Amino acid sequence: MSSLIGALIGAFVLAASIPVVAPLVLTFKSPEFFALALLGITFVAALSGESKLKGMVAAGVGLVLSMVGLDPQSGMPRYTLGMAKLWDGVGLVPVTVGLFAIPEIVDLWVRGTSIAEKRVGRLGGVMQGIRDTFTHWRITVRCSLIGTFVGIIPGLGAGVSQCMAYAHAVQRASDKRRFGAGDVRGVLGPGAANNSGLGGSLVPTIAFGVPGSVVMALLLGAFLIKGLVPGPSMLTKHLDLT
Repeated sequence: MSSLIGALIGAFVLAASIPVVAPLVLTFKSPEFFALALLGITFVAALSGESKLKGMVAAGVGLVLSMVGLDPQSGMPRYTLGMAKLWDGVGLVPVTVGLFAIPEIVDLWVRGTSIAEKRVGRLGGVMQGIRDTFTHWRITVRCSLIGTFVGIIPGLGAGVSQCMAYAHAVQRASDKRRFGAGDVRGVLGPGAANNSGLGGSLVPTIAFGVPGSVVMALLLGAFLIKGLVPGPSMLTKHLDLT
């Protein structure tokens, strides 16, 4: 229920931001888009925890992979190794599947098990969860707004918004000792932020073509496959689809 409320708030923010974002997008030129791309790369490095070097290396690998393909200005092939199938660059979906799916498949194969290791019994506590959401509606709404705001910033993603939402829930609680021992507010906050962040991350994805998370990067790839180019056309020609 908290995730549902978060998703609705994120969708509302997306719809409400279109009249504001549309004229802003039309004023953006190459320098502004370069600054946005640089901001996203900076966040990758800044959110790498204690190992800044690993973050810089990850951002560098992403830049190197993006260089593969035809140069958009001159049309000259770059790092294609003479293969025509690399003229369009390294595919986003194969890279993502390779990074996330294949390691998981190998891990399950080594352990000789499936993803669900335990048999799930009868689903219970649903109504109590709904009551808890509306009992603590303030924390649900606040964490939804946190998730939306974090989602708008390119490169952060749901993990950061969930951490911030949990920290906010703990900070606002009068009795902090219950967190880590089953306090439902520690679930409501991150659950709301997780889904509201999708609405927020759609703003830079649709308006500027800068994905706010891995999910938005995959969605961006789907847009391009269907011939939809994020930017002014998504807020004018294809506004009904948006």
